[in-house]
Amino acid sequence: MVTPTLQAELKHLLHDYVMSAREGNTQKTQELGALIASEYGEIMHEILQDVYDEYAPDNDVEPLTNYLLTDYIISNLEEELPIYAFEGIKGIRIFVDEYEGQESRLALLPNPLQLVITIEDEAPIVVWEA
Repeated sequence: MVTPTLQAELKHLLHDYVMSAREGNTQKTQELGALIASEYGEIMHEILQDVYDEYAPDNDVEPLTNYLLTDYIISNLEEELPIYAFEGIKGIRIFVDEYEGQESRLALLPNPLQLVITIEDEAPIVVWEA
């Protein structure tokens, strides 16, 4: 379970990771990726595994930072934690049995902290939210 304290810490780390990746700061991005993996990798792997078990059982869970995008639509930048969104079919390609033949992807939003499946010609599905 992601407690409110862990949730807040993870949101900040994910935000910092995305911003450093957008800025092209490879060293900082790698350092943050390693920190995210060591601090939150196990619990998020379990959450991802639950999502995969339900929606895409024939796929393998990848490291958490692989689900982050670099081209989010970011609003409220003046806030401590901005709001993240994206358009289109983005994230890690997965195969969802229910939508066979349609492109499906799984992405992580840093704030609100959500895992979202996007499916060709379908509305996005929030499959997990902290």
